[in-house]
Amino acid sequence: MKNQILGWIGKHEKFHYVLRVLRHINDATFVREVLYPDESIYVLRVTSNGENHKGEVLYKIGRDSSGFFANFVFVLGDMWYADSMGMYPVVVWGAACPYYEKNGVNGIFNVWEYYFEQYKDYHLEDLNSAFRVSDIPKNVRELAFGIRNGYELTEEYMLELARTMKKYVRLKPDVEDYISKKIKCILLGKRTLGVQIRMGGMLGNYNNHPIVPTLDEYVAEISRIFNKGYDQIFLATDDNRALQRMKEDFGSNVVYYSDATRVDGEYSTYCTNIERKLHNYKCGLEVLLDMYTLAACEGLVAGLSQVAIVAQIVIRADGREYDDLRIINKGLNSNKRRAPHGTEEMRQLK
Repeated sequence: MKNQILGWIGKHEKFHYVLRVLRHINDATFVREVLYPDESIYVLRVTSNGENHKGEVLYKIGRDSSGFFANFVFVLGDMWYADSMGMYPVVVWGAACPYYEKNGVNGIFNVWEYYFEQYKDYHLEDLNSAFRVSDIPKNVRELAFGIRNGYELTEEYMLELARTMKKYVRLKPDVEDYISKKIKCILLGKRTLGVQIRMGGMLGNYNNHPIVPTLDEYVAEISRIFNKGYDQIFLATDDNRALQRMKEDFGSNVVYYSDATRVDGEYSTYCTNIERKLHNYKCGLEVLLDMYTLAACEGLVAGLSQVAIVAQIVIRADGREYDDLRIINKGLNSNKRRAPHGTEEMRQLK
């Protein structure tokens, strides 16, 4: 009789589920993992989309609606999670990504693949046909490392992301060749102080986003470090006003990419010059070039910025460190101003 009852329960999944929940009603961990599977680092939801890639679990990584390197740091965290759980990461940046081109780039519509190779050459079609797929995003930095915001990462987490980047991230050959040539032409083997001045949309002073240093504060720090024996300053900035001020104070010592998109207001670069062919793609390529150039410098001065964070991750992945590193940290804004997502910001400015 008992076996008949258990057999009946086994055939009725919903009833079986209810009984199991009742059995564990006083287990706080079980209850939380059922209600909030994304809040546990250990809970996986695995589905089947086909018969391919048996013996492997593909992990879909899809957070894509923020700025380039905010998205990128999420990807690294999700790659770290996939690696720790024995899964294979597949990154999908879609139409919500500010760098998305509706007509694609060279026949490619996944924004990640505009710039990067997929690990093991797995793509969206593999996710759609794989025997085992997981896609629950995890707040890795908080769940595994206790970090509550994305601008003040611990050294431990930076090192883990550097290890992850070294293993999983590869530029596409044409992008890598383009970036390498541009860096050689602008740095010319000189001892260079990298400077990143992030303004643009950051001037909106959104909640949990960095308080932007003044240009006077930047200039003071740059002057102090530049006089320690640097030949030139490489400037990465999204703001024309910052560029003009740097040229006034440091003259011919400042080098920069003259064709990069910059703004004069409180909005992001992908919101301006939108009639340019492949504008969104090029904005992504420009910030990627800036980051790798900053990582090739001997020193770095920056505010709290995802670009500067990733530059620090890159040099750790290469086994290097900056001779001089100064991050001007004025803390985060605390208010009710919500930062718009990329596509939302573009709609607001139209």
